[in-house]
Amino acid sequence: MGSVGIKSACNDLSDGVQYILPYGYYHTDTAPLLPVICSNGHTILDVSLSFERYSAYFSSLYMYDVGIAGPTIEDFHTWREWYLPIESSQTFIYGISDNCVDSCLTNDISVQDTYYMTGGQ
Repeated sequence: MGSVGIKSACNDLSDGVQYILPYGYYHTDTAPLLPVICSNGHTILDVSLSFERYSAYFSSLYMYDVGIAGPTIEDFHTWREWYLPIESSQTFIYGISDNCVDSCLTNDISVQDTYYMTGGQ
């Protein structure tokens, strides 16, 4: 029986919906295959692809409305703490954009910036 390699991000994947393993390994409950949108090497997290699977990768996850998800109201983690696969020692670039289909905003964002999304805002 053979095995299949699954990427942990979209760096070398074709554009469109792909499945990744952010931790680099698979576990049905704690590290499931995660559907993401790949665009020009960017990994776009879209909770609408599978709320259940995304819930395993965040400290908390709540659907506020159709297409709007975020942490539960009492979860005050920063992005780096909220998205569990991020290790504090990792260097990466992330962007914030309403829609990354055409382009993601990464030019002026420092890798050390801290962003919060709370249910109260």
